Amino acid sequence: WQYSISWFGGIPLFQFYAPLGFLIIAGASFLFGKWVSLFLIYRWFIFFSFAVFPISFYFFVKEFLGKSAAYVGLWFSLFLIFFPETQGSLGLGAASSIQVGLFSQMFAASFLLWYLVIIKKLATKDRLNYKLIFWGGVSLALVFLSHTLTSIMAGFITLLIGIFYIKRWF
Repeated sequence: WQYSISWFGGIPLFQFYAPLGFLIIAGASFLFGKWVSLFLIYRWFIFFSFAVFPISFYFFVKEFLGKSAAYVGLWFSLFLIFFPETQGSLGLGAASSIQVGLFSQMFAASFLLWYLVIIKKLATKDRLNYKLIFWGGVSLALVFLSHTLTSIMAGFITLLIGIFYIKRWF
């Protein structure tokens, strides 16, 4: 085994990185054609994934801890995004997308937070809400299509929630 200079940034393709981020970037490149460079579309995708995360984290904290804690969670999510650049190689903050190519990690984390909000709403209801089940399935599918390790974590979380709430649902 030897180090490859193209190990990060989605290489090796589809072995460690799921296809959704690549498909969105390729679709935008196809849509904009020669007007916008592929590099700029890639940077837009990184910006969008980090811009959506604080919103997702706000609603996650609001659902689990209440509205007053949600504002603290919003500031905490901004701190996480602007984590010191020296920790970027550990997968923390916006620097991780630039330094080690974890561009789909925050994208998947946003979908995971929406999935957890939906699961919490489903777990606390007395009867099944099929609209929430549908959107929970869509959120979980987007997690699986976005980032492999985040989807493994989503699977474990789903298993744990299922163990604790299965009697309530049936």
